[in-house]
Amino acid sequence: MSNDWINPQIKKEIGLVEVLDKLVVISQYGMSKKLGLKPFLQEKIQCLIQELDDVSIVKSFMENSPQICNNIIRLLKEIKDIRGSLERALRNEILNEVEFFEIKNQLMLMAELRRLLLREEELSIEKIKLINIDDIIKLLDPEETGMRTFYIYDKYSTLLTELRDNIARIEKQMWIEKKKSKRSKRSLQSCLDESSNNAQNESLEVLMMELENLKIKEEEEELRIREWLSLDIKNNNKVILQNINAIGELDFMLAKARLAIETRSVKPNIVNKGQVTFVDGRHIPLENYLKEKGTAYTPIYIELDEGVTVITGANMGGKTVSLKLVGLIVAMAQLGFYVPAKKATVGLFDFIYFSSGDQQSIQSGLSTFGGEIHGLSKVLNRNGEKGLVLIDELARGTNPIEGYGISKGIITYLKKSTFVSLITTHFDGLSNIEGIKHLQVVGLKNIDINSLKAHIQKQDCRNQILEKYMDYRLEEIKEGTKVPKDAILVAGLMGLNEEILDIAKRAVEEVDR
Repeated sequence: MSNDWINPQIKKEIGLVEVLDKLVVISQYGMSKKLGLKPFLQEKIQCLIQELDDVSIVKSFMENSPQICNNIIRLLKEIKDIRGSLERALRNEILNEVEFFEIKNQLMLMAELRRLLLREEELSIEKIKLINIDDIIKLLDPEETGMRTFYIYDKYSTLLTELRDNIARIEKQMWIEKKKSKRSKRSLQSCLDESSNNAQNESLEVLMMELENLKIKEEEEELRIREWLSLDIKNNNKVILQNINAIGELDFMLAKARLAIETRSVKPNIVNKGQVTFVDGRHIPLENYLKEKGTAYTPIYIELDEGVTVITGANMGGKTVSLKLVGLIVAMAQLGFYVPAKKATVGLFDFIYFSSGDQQSIQSGLSTFGGEIHGLSKVLNRNGEKGLVLIDELARGTNPIEGYGISKGIITYLKKSTFVSLITTHFDGLSNIEGIKHLQVVGLKNIDINSLKAHIQKQDCRNQILEKYMDYRLEEIKEGTKVPKDAILVAGLMGLNEEILDIAKRAVEEVDR
């Protein structure tokens, strides 16, 4: 996956690595597709739409025909990687009998898989269609036994047949001579018997020499046959590789469809503009983590267009998760996956950038703030491209006054850029910049605080209780609407000293005045 589109650290931070780990392929060919996964960029929008349509077909097939799907999976489990032998044939190397056996075995599996797919009209997907390879199979099964075993058949050469017939004849003669010799040794006869015995030994030696010469010729003929069989495999290499590619696509598509079913995901609507909208979006890794803890996940609705959207709200309000969720859904859609939501519309981006605000560039000796600004500077230089820019707690690594000024400058610049930008912040005033969309975490504003306090006093697990009461949904804040300040409230609920809280409240009141 290209680092120009998304770098490995961002893949990990937004949860994409965990999602891809859940993508289970069966064959080595499917694994090659997974490892070679690339995003569909703007010029490939029609290819992406087709890919999602194909996944939809496979998903429907898996749900409606589980038994046939299991038969396909059974065959995929038997598929082994023969690309090494094919490469040797391309280099004009002579393949050995074990390699021919493996190739024959795999070609027969391909043929069986092809017949199975041809019977299923629902699976009429161009990229998973296998080519008829019966002629190549016949090459390795000249007697048409249908057995997956392989040896250098007599039928390959009249000379080989003749040599093997002579070898069998001589071996039979040798067996007869040895039997005679054993009878002679058991008899108690005169010198005449000894001379007869010597004659038998000489006859055996002659037969052994003849047998050895025949076997050398047999090996030479078998080598010649393996040479032209290898050449035939080379000449059919392209067809075999096309089938290998189709099997990889089938395996990978089954994995995508299986993931969509397991995560209750939907096919995203792909558009050719800077837009990200989803209803009841879910961050799969976090959802699974909360499920293990017995806590419900709150789905999120977000609508983003080209420009800047700012998310505000107290800590523990899920702002960072919302940011990662946007990155994850866009990344999954652009990689040809269904996305975890009830409905989603996604534009295509030249890159996805995510800054967590607390990263340090240790190798380059940069501080938290320095590392953040260094990364942002590189991204801002890509203005003109279609980018998704996600920034968590912009400029929190420096003092509040300068941090606010830098944040305002960056947001104002981003507002005029070609990016879709989503930024979380605690700085007051940034959400009031003209032309900025402001989303606020609902938080605790609709909660009966006295009930919450009473609940917390009865139990010691403050974090878990607060998670249950916290409303993680986002609501748009219009200009002039008073923005709630939950930080002091949350600090109090988490057990911060009352004296400290009183000082904090007075300090905030002074600033507001």
